[in-house]
Amino acid sequence: MAIACHPPQANEKIDNTTSSLVDSSILHFIPTMQHRVPVDRNAVYAASLPLAWNVLRTEINASAAIKTDMHSLALLDSVSTRIDALDDADYQRKVERVGSGISVATRQKIDLTFSPSFDDLSGKLLFDSVPVTAFGTSKEQNAIHPHQVEVLVYRSDEHFAVRLNPAEQDHEILLFKADRSFDDFAQMYKVLLEECERGEKEQIDPTQQWRYQLTDVDELLIPTVGFDKRTIYAQFAGQIFGVQQAEYTVEEVSQSVAFVMNKYGVSMETGAEIIVSMGGVPMDDMPKPKMLRFDKPFYIMMKKSDKVSPYLVVYIANTLLLEKGER
Repeated sequence: MAIACHPPQANEKIDNTTSSLVDSSILHFIPTMQHRVPVDRNAVYAASLPLAWNVLRTEINASAAIKTDMHSLALLDSVSTRIDALDDADYQRKVERVGSGISVATRQKIDLTFSPSFDDLSGKLLFDSVPVTAFGTSKEQNAIHPHQVEVLVYRSDEHFAVRLNPAEQDHEILLFKADRSFDDFAQMYKVLLEECERGEKEQIDPTQQWRYQLTDVDELLIPTVGFDKRTIYAQFAGQIFGVQQAEYTVEEVSQSVAFVMNKYGVSMETGAEIIVSMGGVPMDDMPKPKMLRFDKPFYIMMKKSDKVSPYLVVYIANTLLLEKGER
């Protein structure tokens, strides 16, 4: 099952390019948020794959868990029944039957706009000592973005999270720079939600409120991110699973993600296709300038405001997905 991601027409966000088969050393695709994430590689998860599997479950009348000896496939099956990231109207579904074969595909496309747009701060950010193109806001300009940027977590300049609120109010972008590594995206997201909950309570304390405000001495620097990649999950090919009295063989599983985040906004398009066939830190009390620089590995999450789970998670481990800048 191969799907090509066709980005929007050329604009300031996603270029009209054809998705390329990904080199896992550049970008590692993660089938679910519960699959292990390599700490030294960029990684991406998109809900389009578990949603496609859920469409397949419906098509083959799977009312219970599938029967399989493969842990990774069982995990995908389990997650797909519990995913709460998108409404039915948020993505497209397509099912085709040819002979004994079944092909299911899903597709989601979203464009989010920052209004006003952020400042171009290229030349001010080094990611792991490499100059990269960046955007954000700094010092006196922070007053322009009072509702566009929310500091959700701030323990130090090495551990913080912010929420970017686009003009499209039913979506949000979460950025999380952590001072520790995580086994998977689910663990990372659970920790983030717990810390955000503590942050909400902490904001009541007048001595801690400075942590959750962008003051005129703070700065926010975010690298420009862009990629358009597609993968084929070779580990699933040939796997046999059972549903009731029937057996199916996975022929191909593929997924594509096109993503751009810059000062104007965020554009994302993702698709997945599955083909099967019948057969067998301590905090200080006094305020100090916050340098919110995403200059080390960090996470990007896109989610619907009224949903629990994100529909996209990107882990930026190095500069391979970042636009290089000059000093």
